[in-house]
Amino acid sequence: MNHRIRALGWDKDRAVITSPRKTTIHRKWLEIAAKNGISKRLYFKRVYRGWSKQDAATKPIMSTKEIIKNLDNYRIKLFEPEDIQEAARNGISYETFRKRVRDWGWTVEEAKTRPLYTPTERASKGARAVRRKHGNIFAHVYQKKLSGRK
Repeated sequence: MNHRIRALGWDKDRAVITSPRKTTIHRKWLEIAAKNGISKRLYFKRVYRGWSKQDAATKPIMSTKEIIKNLDNYRIKLFEPEDIQEAARNGISYETFRKRVRDWGWTVEEAKTRPLYTPTERASKGARAVRRKHGNIFAHVYQKKLSGRK
C-alpha cells in the first residue's frame, strides 16, 4: 500500500479498496516448468528472450557438453572446415579468422592467409595511428626542454 500511495501517487481510498492484481498469466506454465526441472528465473529469462511460454516451460535444459557441441556445429556452418584448418596451419586462431571476415570485412582467402603482425609491427602501427590522430604527442615535452636552453 505504501508503494501505491508514495510511488504511484494513488489516493488512500483507492489504495485501500483496490485489491492486488492476480498474476495468472504465467502461473500454469511456471508449474509445468517446475515439473520439468526449470527454475522460475530461467523460465522468465527464456520468455524475455522471445521464447514462447510453452517452449520456455517444456524444453529441457542443455548440458555443457550439448552447448559445446552446438557451438562446434555453428562454427562449421559459418565457414568451411578447410578454411578453418588452413588458418590454423598459418597460425591464425579461429576467433581472429572470424573477426577478420565478419567484423573487418576481409575476404575468407585474405583472412586465412595473411600472417599476424609481430608485437613490434603492432606497436609501430599504433604509434602511427596516434600521430595521425593527435599529432606528435611528445612535442610539448621537448619544446619545454629546448626553450629552457640558451
